[in-house]
Amino acid sequence: MLVVAIVPMVSAAPAPAGNGADEVIYLGANTDNPSHPLGVKQAELKQKGFEAKMNGKADGPVKEVAKGQFVELERQGEDSIWTVLAEFGPLDHPAPILYSGIPGPSHNEIPEPDRSVDNTTIWASDFSEAYYENLLFSEAPGAVSMRNFYIEESSNRYTVNGDVTDWVQVPYNAAAYGRNYCGGIVCAQTWVFVNHSIDAWYNSQIAAGKTPAEINAYLAQFDVWDRYDMDGDGNFNEPDGYIDHFQSVHAGEGEETGGGAQGSDAIWSHRW
Repeated sequence: MLVVAIVPMVSAAPAPAGNGADEVIYLGANTDNPSHPLGVKQAELKQKGFEAKMNGKADGPVKEVAKGQFVELERQGEDSIWTVLAEFGPLDHPAPILYSGIPGPSHNEIPEPDRSVDNTTIWASDFSEAYYENLLFSEAPGAVSMRNFYIEESSNRYTVNGDVTDWVQVPYNAAAYGRNYCGGIVCAQTWVFVNHSIDAWYNSQIAAGKTPAEINAYLAQFDVWDRYDMDGDGNFNEPDGYIDHFQSVHAGEGEETGGGAQGSDAIWSHRW
């Protein structure tokens, strides 16, 4: 199965230094859920909010824990997720530390498992856009999907919807984005992978005849939540200029399952 790098925080992460193409970003972590300043602050506010709720000093989904500092304590309804599928290109990164000489991988290159010894790995002959649409958002009765999972777990109080792009190709091979050059299992070159995959998608839309205004209108459906209450008004149900939930799906195996032919050059699935 192609491994999903889930990045719901990507819109709020600090922008990497440099141009992201020829400059290596020396930042990383030894966890699949690295911290970031806005997330740390939000966790602190939530702790205060939950303590107030436990002490009977707060009710409702939003709590003002200090003057002008609001926190969301519960969320119901549906959230939209934008998912971009990206395979790797033939080029090596110009930085010697990221050189591998191995192109790709492209999608659908994961070998079919030997079912006599492996009856747990999910595999399909075609990990297509439609495959991921069903995996994530099918609401057919009995379908094993992310949407149905949240419906069941929340007693139908919360779930997700969204859209999946067709496969696009980034310029560099897997090592340029997934190598553990930073001393951790997750290095910030994965941000470059996200940037390159979105650039490739955008260029494909322009090539297909879409205008920038049409592309912006499409993306606006994924910006309806002010995750960190950026304007300090206590209203979380408004756009903040960032995509609310973003998933980047990369071709090939993830490093957390061995990385396949790429080994430690594969991206370790994570959120950041």
